Amino acid sequence: MARNLLGILLILAAIGVAVFWTNPLWISVQELRGEKAELVGAIQRFQELKKVRDDLFQTYNSISPSDLSRLEEFLPKSENIGLLLVNMEKLSQDNKMLLKQINVENAENKAGVSASIAGLPGAAGFSKLPVTLSVSGSYDSFRFFLEALEKNLRLIDVDTISFNASEKGTYDFSVSAVAYWYKR
Repeated sequence: MARNLLGILLILAAIGVAVFWTNPLWISVQELRGEKAELVGAIQRFQELKKVRDDLFQTYNSISPSDLSRLEEFLPKSENIGLLLVNMEKLSQDNKMLLKQINVENAENKAGVSASIAGLPGAAGFSKLPVTLSVSGSYDSFRFFLEALEKNLRLIDVDTISFNASEKGTYDFSVSAVAYWYKR
């Protein structure tokens, strides 16, 4: 009987050791398996994002340099006031208008107001560049000037137009507009 009792006691001791010593190890193994599953999921998402990035790079690299420069002119990455002034001067000359004055408010004067461009998701990265210009010429020339401004590659919205007539048959036009640029 002592042998049976000793055997039962050893079996109970083995069960106790198994429960108190191996159970915490078993729980940590289960936690590690859960962490491994999370890491495997993260690696899979990373691989998917890497594939999307590679596809975007491939798409970007397939765009011709001339189209990239046109896109840069459409929505420049800086205010690019110099190019805007040159474009306004060229538009006025091409349409037989006399460009009298251009006023451009830069970001230092106007704290880079964030713009909402219709149809563009997440337009918070776009900033407005207020432009006021005075031109002089005939009504037909001004109409052609506005059409050319509408078809201009740079994204510009005309806000207000005012005019004064002179005795010579020419008009003085004042145009308030907003040019946009991409602010990162």
